[in-house]
Amino acid sequence: MPRCTLHHKSHIRDMRWAGYAENRPYDEVSETVINRMGAQVLHRSLGCLFPIQRQAIVLAYFGCLTYREVAEQLSMPLPTTKWRIREGLPRLGTELEPASPLPAGTVSALHH
Repeated sequence: MPRCTLHHKSHIRDMRWAGYAENRPYDEVSETVINRMGAQVLHRSLGCLFPIQRQAIVLAYFGCLTYREVAEQLSMPLPTTKWRIREGLPRLGTELEPASPLPAGTVSALHH
């Protein structure tokens, strides 16, 4: 078979596949389920923290506050706020590790 014919057939096959892939409906249901499961795992994992650690971490990471803003919000000194967050993150990482889709050790490595 001539080389140009092979290339043409390959191109047609690729175009058919691209058309199929573009027209596939987005699976919103599975995406929603995965997001909810992740939120449930995170919520359970946050339960392993002392309440003051949990408050500081939630404000810093989910409230997008700086250490200084967290300290002001919780009425505690800045060094204490930093310490609470830094002490809580490894505990949270240990809790999340078994549920994480990332390779083992990845969640813990993020804290160092």
